[in-house]
Amino acid sequence: MMKDNPLRRNLTETFDTDVLVIGGGFAGIFSAYFLAQEGFEVMIIDQNDFGTKASGVNAGNIHQQLMTYNYHNYGWDWFESWAIICRYFKESFGIWQKLGTEVGPALNIDVCGGLTVGENDEQLELLRRKVELENYYGIETVMLSRSDVARMAPYISECVAGASFCKAEGKIEPLIAMPALLKAALDTGSLTAYRHCRVLNAEKKRDHYSIETSLGFIRCRRLVNAAGAGAMSIASLFGVQLKVEERPIQMLATEAVEPFMHHLLYHAKERMSLKQVSNGNVLVGGGWLGSVDERTGLTLVNRESIQGSLHVAASIVPSIQSLNLLRCWGGIIFTPPDGLPIVDRVPGHEGLFFAVSNHFGVTLGPLIGRTITEIIRAKSPSIDIKQLSLNRPAVPEAAQST
Repeated sequence: MMKDNPLRRNLTETFDTDVLVIGGGFAGIFSAYFLAQEGFEVMIIDQNDFGTKASGVNAGNIHQQLMTYNYHNYGWDWFESWAIICRYFKESFGIWQKLGTEVGPALNIDVCGGLTVGENDEQLELLRRKVELENYYGIETVMLSRSDVARMAPYISECVAGASFCKAEGKIEPLIAMPALLKAALDTGSLTAYRHCRVLNAEKKRDHYSIETSLGFIRCRRLVNAAGAGAMSIASLFGVQLKVEERPIQMLATEAVEPFMHHLLYHAKERMSLKQVSNGNVLVGGGWLGSVDERTGLTLVNRESIQGSLHVAASIVPSIQSLNLLRCWGGIIFTPPDGLPIVDRVPGHEGLFFAVSNHFGVTLGPLIGRTITEIIRAKSPSIDIKQLSLNRPAVPEAAQST
């Protein structure tokens, strides 16, 4: 059972731990999981509840393919530079597969394959260039003809002229997978977890960090900032500049129907993410804009985005037109400006580490958690993470890039 009682009623008392992880999304929970597996005494806190922000509002896709609508926004030079993320997609997918064995069926990982569809020659040419990039980085993706698509996915509209296909793409259901992963970490006996624990202040002492929270004081030797969209405010407590771009998005879910859609679906030009989950609901996403209530800070859904996303979805999968819309919800997703995560120790701040994901937090969560654990252990990371460092080579900035 998750330990979520107050740390201390008396704020003059202090709770000690070896590693404190701030942020209960996928980056934070995977960091806590791998650290606990290594025997570190770990505490993880979240100012709300675990998985209720970006990690809990997304579609749960485990990506391998590049999202080509970024090309239309930022051009080929940026897209080609950003494609290095494929290297991290592939590595993280392998960790997901291993976790499926270690944690068990509770993670409900479904490796179903993914199709990115194109409707004309221009879009198919873009998909061919994308496939070349993906294969260069070790992602096995192939082009499919119209007849190939019809055989593989007969529910797709005849307007689709072809597609790229990656058999290694998969999906999870975040609200099921996240509690299962957290429980597996807690079962090690090395992890303590507290929800509704907001960081108020922080101070670096001689050999530890002193963190004042809404539930009490925490003293730790090492601190992992995995606070997602809140990572900037945590970094500022230590005088460290960090930039994270935020974007309000929304998702839609239809009524549950018999299984008919067996792949992840994306579009070569439009913002579209489609999949059918285990209970039969079809999830419609793709990063369509929501909004934020300036008074409450809560995310809201936009009628125009609902109509736009359903129009694109129904043009590719016509049977969606007959389904009732069950619910809509919004959330905030985030990314560093160049669209790549930050996984690194902070120079000049001994014991301070950043584990800041991007819009692909579900996909990259395992890699981020394993890598930050390797860095804390002073072990060479299993993969070259030069592009994930704080002082990485420049990639053209593209705010809201993913």
